[in-house]
Amino acid sequence: MLFLALLIACQPSEDTKIVKYDLAGTWESTFEIKGSKDQIEKNRVLLTLSEGTYQYSWYKKLIKEDDTTDWIEISREVGRVSMTEGYMQWTADSYGHRRYNKSNDTWTQLRMHPSSNDHAVFSSLEGNKLTLKEDYNVDGDYDGFFNRPETLIFLKKE
Repeated sequence: MLFLALLIACQPSEDTKIVKYDLAGTWESTFEIKGSKDQIEKNRVLLTLSEGTYQYSWYKKLIKEDDTTDWIEISREVGRVSMTEGYMQWTADSYGHRRYNKSNDTWTQLRMHPSSNDHAVFSSLEGNKLTLKEDYNVDGDYDGFFNRPETLIFLKKE
């Protein structure tokens, strides 16, 4: 009984794993995608990891001639994360997204809904650079899926 209690007490918590791999904080990735009618879309992804949880927010900025469009959070996923070196398992608790209305150039409100998505994410950390790979279309590579990259490189913000 005492051995079992010691074994449980010595197990690292999720918080310890995040700190051990120096992943706690906010990470940012930016990239461009060619949209409809050759319009360039700037994308920014913020990933916040802390205390066994994650928040994954996807931002978009449509490039217009005057470049006055602000960043808009178009989707967000919040959930729990477990990690080992080189691998993360994300389990979503909630997800929300916005839709763009072309006729009046506005976005709907971001509404969060319960979710049960699971993500297997391969990771590598080199200094302040975190590389995440997820095979969305399950084709055995990380080259991309339509206009969505399957490999993202993040830099630590905080």
